[in-house]
Amino acid sequence: MFIYSLVKDLTASVEKDGKEHVDDVPTQIVSEYFRFKFKNDLNESISGLRYPSVKNNGGINTTIFSSENTELEKTFELISVQKN
Repeated sequence: MFIYSLVKDLTASVEKDGKEHVDDVPTQIVSEYFRFKFKNDLNESISGLRYPSVKNNGGINTTIFSSENTELEKTFELISVQKN
């Protein structure tokens, strides 16, 4: 039940009403918990989370915890950018 509720919160539309950063705090806290609590096979913290897109039906969002471009370039290849 918790995971379904978390996915629902992650995929909820964010209203631009000045409270968007406050409304997102619970999912940020849980995401940080996952980031540091769960480890991969090499005992390293996970790199990010994947969840359904709220804007594109069938689409996937990915949250990457690292913000170092050099590190990200070693892991990912940018294929395209889609603008809505």
